[in-house]
Amino acid sequence: MDGQRFDHLTRALAAGGSRRRVLKGLAAAAAALIGTRGSRRAAAQTCSGYGRVCASTRCCSTPGATCTCYPNGQCRCICPQGSSLAAGQCVCSATGEAPCGTACCAAGTFCLDAATGTCQAIGASCLTYSLSGDATPTTGGVLIRSDADPGTGGVAFNLPAGTTFADISSLLTSYTFEADDTCTNGSPRFQLATASGNIFVSIGPSPSFTVCTTGSEDAVGNNDACRFDTSQLAPGTQCNTYAGTLAAFGAVAITGIELLVDAGYAFSDGEQAVVVDPCVQVTAGA
Repeated sequence: MDGQRFDHLTRALAAGGSRRRVLKGLAAAAAALIGTRGSRRAAAQTCSGYGRVCASTRCCSTPGATCTCYPNGQCRCICPQGSSLAAGQCVCSATGEAPCGTACCAAGTFCLDAATGTCQAIGASCLTYSLSGDATPTTGGVLIRSDADPGTGGVAFNLPAGTTFADISSLLTSYTFEADDTCTNGSPRFQLATASGNIFVSIGPSPSFTVCTTGSEDAVGNNDACRFDTSQLAPGTQCNTYAGTLAAFGAVAITGIELLVDAGYAFSDGEQAVVVDPCVQVTAGA
């Protein structure tokens, strides 16, 4: 019960209000209190743990686990085929493999569609890139880090002039976060610059893009909910898909592409660090 409603009731009692009016007020307050508690319980609902039933939440708190349904209709959080639980997360059995929904993608492939467990071979002609901010070449790719200074780390791709959004045939990266870090607050992401603003492309599991450990995915052709944020070009479209972005902005010129991390502020140690191995490909451009 909020303070204002309580004050109204106490004043009614002190003024000798009618019994019916006072009881009616108490009933309304009780109903509001129950509603508040119900909403708090709903807000506090969490994803299901490993091996637990997940039919109601459809999400799993164990990194890499998916809500898998069986012929009997029961759904539980388990590791994808070819992977197993290790140190609290699902790890693919073979070296170089990465989880992809109910499957594991072998080295040299990436997760095209986690919903169907579809893997696809990585193309050979990736754009060259330069590093920006706190970014360092390392084993397996580039370590990009967001901390107090300079606050961002990134990989900027050398994009051919005249490239449009429709020309981009791959926005691929594999990623491995440090043990105490994960994806959050739209970081890391691909950032596509246009004359009217940026197109943001989230990395990690849709639709929350949180709880990342290691994985590999290509945003091109991936129609996960809310992976594309095009609200700087068209207000209200912050929860877009690849198909929606292609339909609305396929002819828009892309003047720059960067893969960056900038959410160090969200962590207790002030740092967000991830090793990425990106591959951006285009099919046209001058």
